[in-house]
Amino acid sequence: EGEGEGEGEEAHSPEALEAEARLLLPHCWRLLLGCFEGRLPEGAPSRRVLRLLRSYGEGWLGSLVAALERNALPASGAGCADPATGGAGAVLPEGVVLSAAGSMLNHSCVPSCAVVFGDEAAKGGEWTGWGRVSLLALRDLAPESELTISYVDTSLPLAARTAALRAMHGFVCRCEKCEVQRGVARVRKMHPAGSDERLEALRAFGLRALEEGLYEDAVAIHRRLLREAALADEELSKPAEIWRARRRRGDALLRLGGALQRLHRFDEARAAWLGGSEALPEHAELRREAAAARAYHIAPPPHASPPGKRKRPAAEARILAAGGGRRIALSLQPLLSPAVCDRVVELCEASAAKAGGWSTLRRTNGWHIPSAHVDIDRRAAGPRCDTRPSRRQTRRCEQRLFTPPAVNRSVPTTDMEVRGVDEVLTLFNECCASSLFPFLEATYAESRLKVSASRLRVWDAFVVRYDAAAQRSLPTHQDDSHLSLTIALNETGEYDGGGTSFEDLGGEGFVRPEKGCVVAFPGELRHGGRAVTRGVRYIIAVFLWVAEESP
Repeated sequence: EGEGEGEGEEAHSPEALEAEARLLLPHCWRLLLGCFEGRLPEGAPSRRVLRLLRSYGEGWLGSLVAALERNALPASGAGCADPATGGAGAVLPEGVVLSAAGSMLNHSCVPSCAVVFGDEAAKGGEWTGWGRVSLLALRDLAPESELTISYVDTSLPLAARTAALRAMHGFVCRCEKCEVQRGVARVRKMHPAGSDERLEALRAFGLRALEEGLYEDAVAIHRRLLREAALADEELSKPAEIWRARRRRGDALLRLGGALQRLHRFDEARAAWLGGSEALPEHAELRREAAAARAYHIAPPPHASPPGKRKRPAAEARILAAGGGRRIALSLQPLLSPAVCDRVVELCEASAAKAGGWSTLRRTNGWHIPSAHVDIDRRAAGPRCDTRPSRRQTRRCEQRLFTPPAVNRSVPTTDMEVRGVDEVLTLFNECCASSLFPFLEATYAESRLKVSASRLRVWDAFVVRYDAAAQRSLPTHQDDSHLSLTIALNETGEYDGGGTSFEDLGGEGFVRPEKGCVVAFPGELRHGGRAVTRGVRYIIAVFLWVAEESP
């Protein structure tokens, strides 16, 4: 208080704060002893405690404060009414919480858990006081995997996170996020911009970021790679160098789209793939993703509908409540006619017979790199990266990289792409225009997604075959989509079991639609395919996103 003009910076310098702490420590120690002397009851035990405290000295207080700083968990509660404003507005109660178990959790800038205070989850988000300390898993965790939390704000840049951890906790973080960011910074210092060594090193670190699920970092690295490659490629003249540079740009665009898709930035991902396939038509993987983006129906904006055409009323839906205001919708009338359902099954079985059976290869609703299929050479992308990876190492990565990845975050299915059979694609697009998109608009127009038929985009769609004698079920998972659909293609009497289960509906909560009916739900909801115990069940699985603007 009473700080004069121009004195603030000097008063808050590290040296000034340290000097102030040295002056305050004896005073605080005397206050602590006086507090104990005034509050402890008379008797021999109290005298022994006081003698013990006096023997520790003021240095012990400094050690105690340091221990508390390093082990206390930062606490903030949900917003609550501010009594100073008569209930208007909200305040965030903040402080620190000491927990014996919590203080044993290690740090990671990509934490597996978050600390939750009070009973917010049990009370539907209502703040009820500090109550208890619990851990919330941020992703699916394997048995015996380490539980980690973040000691600092993970959105801070690398330098700020490193400084905070060193000052408060006395260590330097070596998690994957820090190692990737540190490695990219080192590459930028070691190699000149646009050099082949720098571009190859950035490429390797981009692969590593994707493998570790660091999608924000992957987007930043690949965009930097594309900017620098565009400038460097202008100076190339040899055909072999030009071909290699174009391949590198195509790979970077493909992976950039994959990282954006995992961040649910679907419009940007689609633009990357479409633009990349036009600029680099020789890149097979970009052509494939661009073909998928163009294949499915896009509804015209409302003003483009033919004049005088009556709008077909949307089918009614049964709404099942889920947590956080999310809704699961079951159509009460078939959105696909029995004839269309039978024809889709017939065409897919015929196509499978020609191909030697249904596909059991892993594929995704969109593109990403599954860790099981990528082999990143640590000498190319590790902390001591000082040379670019060899061509043999790079090609090994590419061969594994472009193996068709897993559906729904590495959950395999026995399936066939809708766009893989021309007539099936035509039937599906007609149903999107006539019934599916109007149903979703009527059901989710008032949701947080603000769905309209003109903004819906199909990311992927495929026919899935569940067989009691083969693949019977699908484990619980989440989808990379804004909305997901399950469309039943055959009668429930043709099989036993089956249906889509939802964690939010409880242990026995599942939906088993009739032929032609649809189950719609946000892709973030955890769900799975219940086991078919007799017969065969056919469905169409559809993944959609809501575009930012109408076409």
